[in-house]
Amino acid sequence: MSLTALPQARLAAAIALLAALGLALGIFTLSRSQASTSEQALTPLPAHVKRTQPAARPVAHPRKQPSTPSRRRPVRPAVAVPSVDKGLPAALGQALRRHRTVVVSLYTPGAAVDREALAEARAGAALAGSGFAAIDVLRESQAKRLTTLLNGSFEGPAVLVVNRPGRLVMRLDGFADRETVAQAAANARP
Repeated sequence: MSLTALPQARLAAAIALLAALGLALGIFTLSRSQASTSEQALTPLPAHVKRTQPAARPVAHPRKQPSTPSRRRPVRPAVAVPSVDKGLPAALGQALRRHRTVVVSLYTPGAAVDREALAEARAGAALAGSGFAAIDVLRESQAKRLTTLLNGSFEGPAVLVVNRPGRLVMRLDGFADRETVAQAAANARP
């Protein structure tokens, strides 16, 4: 080890320490000056100092415009509500008004397989960008309306793919995973 390297290392350490102290002092000074200016802005004026009002600006009077007929906004045409077959279950009708193709999941409440099939059908409809409706097959009012669409009997779980205005395109009986449902909905698009 060389004796000349030791004084150079001490010199470098002393310079680094002075630089760090200088940086800390600069930050401290800047923070103090910002704090003092914000405190000065908030201090009230002494009682003996008179407050002066700024000079009043002359008020410009608007010129009168010549009378012209009022302009009305153009009337937008009403958005046509898509027609949907009457007699469909309410959930299916609402979904068909919003989407051209709707995935319908027929389920029996309380059945574990039906819950899973319902979740897969919902996910498949989302993958395909289609509408979704869930129909409880035990509800008599909904079941009666479905018999006209299905031309006969049905039971859950099942997945239907329906196009507007209420035409059955595909029926998948039993459990169907999300990819199968998405593919069926994509194939059913008009």
